Amino acid sequence: MKRKIILFVDNLGSGGAQRQVVNIAILFKSSGYDVRVLVYQDIPFYKPLLEKEGIEVDCVQSDSNISRIVRVRHYLIKSGADAVIAFMETPCFIACLSKIGQKKWKLITTERSANLSTFLSRRNRFFNMFERFSDAKVGNSENAMGMWRKYYPQYSNKYSVIYNQITIPAEYVDKPKVY
Repeated sequence: MKRKIILFVDNLGSGGAQRQVVNIAILFKSSGYDVRVLVYQDIPFYKPLLEKEGIEVDCVQSDSNISRIVRVRHYLIKSGADAVIAFMETPCFIACLSKIGQKKWKLITTERSANLSTFLSRRNRFFNMFERFSDAKVGNSENAMGMWRKYYPQYSNKYSVIYNQITIPAEYVDKPKVY
């Protein structure tokens, strides 16, 4: 039986986090995992890339923030996922809320910006309190995880760094440099 992974992000617009979700989804799919992408805003910029790879995209529609939280939680609980990986602040918060009382799936939340407002704004401090429900917190830099260690040392056992992948165009690979 294939392991099921849900990648959760706000939308599939043309942003960097969204591109990372697409790359990771394709890598997991090519490694034999059952992968789905969950969004709550229907902005389909990257959706054709996922469809080409046979990766389903589910959009949870809602009329309000509370409705969004309830509907995403319901989706995740019923999904049968083995793991949920959330990208960006609001999806991470919603995923952490959804994880409360759930032992069936593992939750990985991410940090991409290393922005001081992540730790100082009232909204984000509230969101960050719920990181206790994540199983792991992954950043894309030592700087980002260092900030988390400074402001939230109680979660230190959850922190890891995985650097962003880069794609090197074929014309730059294995070609000698001419001086």
